Order: sequence, then structure tokens, then C-alpha cells
Amino acid sequence: MSAWAGPAFQSSLTYQLDLTTLPDQATTITAKLKAGGIGYCPEWVITGTVLTLTTTLGRD
Repeated sequence: MSAWAGPAFQSSLTYQLDLTTLPDQATTITAKLKAGGIGYCPEWVITGTVLTLTTTLGRD
């Protein structure tokens, strides 16, 4: 292992997977990132969420 392992994390930001509050959580997290001087530049990434990748929901 090298002596330098990259930058150390000073804190972590978490969120709850609750679709009714997710927009408000995203606003709060974004404000914290910007206040901390972290360059926030989102990318559009499409991923599955809870149960969207199962065949059960795709059935009629």
C-alpha cells in the first residue's frame, strides 16, 4: 500500500429513499456541498430504484 491513499473524507451526506421527500433532501444536500466549497456538477445518470429492475412490476 502506498503512503498516499487519496484525500481524506471530512464528512458524509446521506439521504432517505423516500420519494415524497427526496426533492427537499436533494436541495439540502446540494446547498451543503456548495457551502463546503465542493464543485457540484451533476450528470444525468439513469439507474434503477427499489423494485424497478424486477419482472414483477413489468407484468400486466
